Amino acid sequence: MQTANAQLAVSNLIKNKILIAVAEHDEYDMQQTIDSAIDNAYNPDLISFAICSTNRSAENKLTSRVELYNVNINFYSALGVGFNKIVPYIVNDDSHEFVLTIDAHSIFKKHWDLILLQNYNDLSTKYENFVIAPGVPIYVDKGNEILYSGEDFPRDNLELYLTLEASPTGDKRLTSHAKPVDWHKLEENYKETFSPSGNCMFAKKEVFKEFIIDPLLVWSGDQEALALRMCTRGYKIFTIRDRFLYTKQKNRDYWTQHPSDWRNHTNNPVWTAMFANSDRRLKDLFTGKILGYWGAPDKESLEEYTAKVKVDFEEMYYPEL
Repeated sequence: MQTANAQLAVSNLIKNKILIAVAEHDEYDMQQTIDSAIDNAYNPDLISFAICSTNRSAENKLTSRVELYNVNINFYSALGVGFNKIVPYIVNDDSHEFVLTIDAHSIFKKHWDLILLQNYNDLSTKYENFVIAPGVPIYVDKGNEILYSGEDFPRDNLELYLTLEASPTGDKRLTSHAKPVDWHKLEENYKETFSPSGNCMFAKKEVFKEFIIDPLLVWSGDQEALALRMCTRGYKIFTIRDRFLYTKQKNRDYWTQHPSDWRNHTNNPVWTAMFANSDRRLKDLFTGKILGYWGAPDKESLEEYTAKVKVDFEEMYYPEL
């Protein structure tokens, strides 16, 4: 027998409603992202936004055209994405069936919601526990002209994979890179991967309640740790061929031209300590020092995942205390 609270939760659910969750730091593209999602949705009435903003300036206010839950945190340091990604999953009316996490600088394709729901329904006929998380193509904003992926960039969705990338100081850091998929050689319009995309994940809302983003991973590690936790618990991650979203390509000098960019709020002892703790925690998770909720459930599942991704996590950077 259902309890009164369970019955209320069921009756509150709006089928096919999508909550778009965003962590952002005073992004000037955020309003454009909201407008793009609504203007291009097949069912705009079934779209809502939950945003955790850091240091949103008075001159960069959001003029919402859609149901919007926005939390603004003011702090002199950047806070990364770990903590900020948790808030949108909490601050909403819980009426949605699905969650889509994106970058604050995104552009949507026409009828993007229909594309996503159709792909999800197709996958659900074969799989029970999964997320859709493609590496999405990029767009370039040049003044008033938006250039979508052209000859220099793949036009179809990509797949993400884990790798160790050497920093300028030689430290090997765990990260995710995207590579093209030869879709013409595949029978299906989807492919299993082993790393989700931090700028595009779509699943039932229960998945994001079960796998809460690790708040202690501040940057470059949250999506990788999420992949570890999901894949060692029987979840599958898929990239799909059908394009529905683009993310903005920021030039190397972007943050020098935009004083509000989060990178300009990292030269302080708070960020330094947070980042170092995050690096240590990330290696502890991937080498099995931390097992349980935030990591793999046991050593065996961690070893299976390591064999699949073919990365020696022991080589990861571990900053000294």
